[in-house]
Amino acid sequence: MKADLGEGGRGLLSSLTGYLLRAAFLTAVDRIVSSPLYRWTWRPLTGETFFARLPEIRPADPLSVGDMIDGKYLLASRLIETGGVSPFSVETDDPAWLEELHGFSWLRHFADLKEGADRAFARTLVLDWIGRHGRFDRKLWASKLAAKRVQNWLTHYELIAGGAAERQRSMIARCLAAQAQALNQRGRLDPDPLGRLFAAIGLVAVGVSQKRGLGQIARRAGRLAGLLRAQLDSDGLHRTRSAKNQYELLEYLAPVRLALVMLVPDQGRALASEIERMHAALAALTLTTGEPAYFNGTGQLPLELLLAVQSHGGQRAEGDMVRAASGYGVLQQGRGKLIADAGLMPGVEYSAEMHAGALGFEFGYGNELIAGNCGPAPAQLTREAEAFRHSAAHSTLDMGRISSARFGLGPMLKRHAFARTKSFPVKCDPGAATIEMGTVAYEARHGLRHARALSLIDAGQTLIGQDILTPARRGRRAPTPFALRFHLGPGARAHAEDAHALIRIATRSGQAWVFLCEGAEAAIEPSVRQSLHYGLLDTQQIVLRGTFSGRLEIAWSFARQAG
Repeated sequence: MKADLGEGGRGLLSSLTGYLLRAAFLTAVDRIVSSPLYRWTWRPLTGETFFARLPEIRPADPLSVGDMIDGKYLLASRLIETGGVSPFSVETDDPAWLEELHGFSWLRHFADLKEGADRAFARTLVLDWIGRHGRFDRKLWASKLAAKRVQNWLTHYELIAGGAAERQRSMIARCLAAQAQALNQRGRLDPDPLGRLFAAIGLVAVGVSQKRGLGQIARRAGRLAGLLRAQLDSDGLHRTRSAKNQYELLEYLAPVRLALVMLVPDQGRALASEIERMHAALAALTLTTGEPAYFNGTGQLPLELLLAVQSHGGQRAEGDMVRAASGYGVLQQGRGKLIADAGLMPGVEYSAEMHAGALGFEFGYGNELIAGNCGPAPAQLTREAEAFRHSAAHSTLDMGRISSARFGLGPMLKRHAFARTKSFPVKCDPGAATIEMGTVAYEARHGLRHARALSLIDAGQTLIGQDILTPARRGRRAPTPFALRFHLGPGARAHAEDAHALIRIATRSGQAWVFLCEGAEAAIEPSVRQSLHYGLLDTQQIVLRGTFSGRLEIAWSFARQAG
C-alpha cells in the first residue's frame, strides 16, 4: 500500500486510519440519534413560529413558473416533463436534478408573482413534499440537502405559508422545526466537512428566522465562523479546492451574513470577514470569461447566479497580477488570464471531488476560453464518468493509464483521490510574468519528472509555455510515449499548417490565434467540454506526442493575431 500511495506512505496510512475511525464513529452515533427511539424528540411540543428575515439574493425567472405548472421542470440544466404528476414522484438517474428539486432553490421564481393561484402552486409543492418525505429519510434529510431546503423555505416563508390555512401553516412549521432539529442533532456528526458546514449555515438561518434570544443566534454564528476558519485555507478557499463548492457555500452564506449584521452586529462582522475572503478567493479562480476555471469538480456555473452572489462581496478587480493562491498559479495581463493547478491534494476528507489535474491550466482572453479542461462528467454517466477526473481530461501531461493522482482505495473510499507524491509550491516571477510548477507524480511508474513554466506577454495576447521532462534516475531507459494535451474552448476550430508545427485557431467570435510548438509532433483530435445547457459539447484538442528516454524540452505558444 505504501508503494501505491507514493511518498509518505506511513503518514498517509495513519491519516486514512484516523479518518475511517472518525467516520465510523460519527456514523454509528448518527444512527443512534436518528433511530425511531430517539427521533421523536425532533418534533416540537408546541407550535413554532417563523419569520421571513432572510433576503433572496438570486435572480428569478417568472417564465419557469409557467413551465412548472405545465409539468416541465428545468433543474440542474436538465428538463424533465412529469406529465402532470408530482415531480417528487418522478424516477430519474440524475442526482443533480433531484438535489435541486429537493433543495427548493426554485422557490425564488414564485416570490414576486402577484397571482394567488400561481403562488399557491408553490405551497402545494411544499405540502406535497411534506406528505411524501416529511418523515425522516437518511438520503433526503442529509445535512447538506436539508440545510439548503430549510434555508430556502425560510427565505420564502411568506410565499409558502402566508396564504395557507391554519392546518397547512402548522404542517409547514412543524416540518421545518423537525428538519432544524435534525440539523442540530446530526449536523456535527456528518463525516463530510461540507455537510457539517452547511448544517451550521442552516442553523444560523433558523435562528434569525425565529423569535429566539439573540444569545442563541450569536452562539450559532460564532460556531459557523469557527467552522469556516477550520475549513478555509489561508487564501480563503474551501479545502476541497473547488470553485463550485465555494460558490454554493457563498450562495447560502451571503443572505445569512446580511441578516446577522442587523441582529448581532459583532458576530455578523466576524463572519463577514471570513466570507469576504471567500469572495476574493472565488474571484481569483474566475477567468476573464466570467466563469471559474474547470478544476476539481467545477464545471460551468449559472453566470447570472454567480454574478448575483459575487455582487455581495467587496472584492475588486486586481488588474495585472502574478500570484500563487491555494495551490493554483494565477497570471493576468490585459484581457488575458491564466489559472494553473500545481496539483495540491488536500486531506482525504476533502478529496472526494478532486481531479488529477496537476500542472493543467485554463487560459481565457476577453470573453472566450482559448484552452482549458474538460470539466466534470455529466450526472447521467456512470462508468465513463471517472475518465473526466484523469489527467487526459486536462491541459497537461498525459502518461496513458497513469494519472497524476490515483482514485479509490477500498470499499469506503471509492471516490476519494490520493496524491502519488508530495506537491510543490508554485514559483512566481512578477517581473517576467511567469509561474513555474513541477510534479514527480510519474517518477515511480515512468521514472520521469515534469516541470512547466507559463508566461503571459503582449498584454495577455500571447501565452508561452515550456514543458521539461527529466529522468528521475541515471542510466539508459526504454523510450516511453507521452502526450501533452491542450483542450480548446467551445466553438474554437483548429487546422494544421507546416507539418503540424503551426496550427491556426479560429474562435467562435472570429478571433484568430496561432499555436506553435517545438520538440514534439502535433495533432488535432476530438475532445469534449462540460456545458451547463448541453451536457457535453464536442470540441477539439491539440495533442503533442513524443517519446521520453532522456531530458526533453517542449516549447509551445498561443498567440493572438491582429486584425
